[in-house]
Amino acid sequence: MGKVIADTGAIYALADRSDRWHERVKRFVQEESPTLILPSTTLPEICYLINKYLGQDKEEIFLRSVLRGELMLELVGLEDIKVALSYMKRYRELNLGFVDASVLAVAQHLKVYDLLTTDRRDFSPVKIKGKKLNLLP
Repeated sequence: MGKVIADTGAIYALADRSDRWHERVKRFVQEESPTLILPSTTLPEICYLINKYLGQDKEEIFLRSVLRGELMLELVGLEDIKVALSYMKRYRELNLGFVDASVLAVAQHLKVYDLLTTDRRDFSPVKIKGKKLNLLP
């Protein structure tokens, strides 16, 4: 498989063996070997969750995996923030937050419509340039 945008929930699920999505996400990553693209806006959210629920050691392991290039970090720039704001406005009824909207902006910017996510509620109704996202796993 090629490039896949990853959101916070999917990456957290990989780290937390007790998460109900852990096995599904892990199996997908092992079997498909995608290039996982991590929007930079998800980094603080992922670190916070891992540190809070799994501890500082696990947070450091995660950050080292980013440094080793196991996840491709995609910096969110000013244009992406502008696009994210437009998604927040368009999908206001979902109460789509900035981090999720920035994931959509990066997907639009890179033209990658495969999204590794545990968040079906927020991402199922969304379209990017008229195209539905392929929600994985």
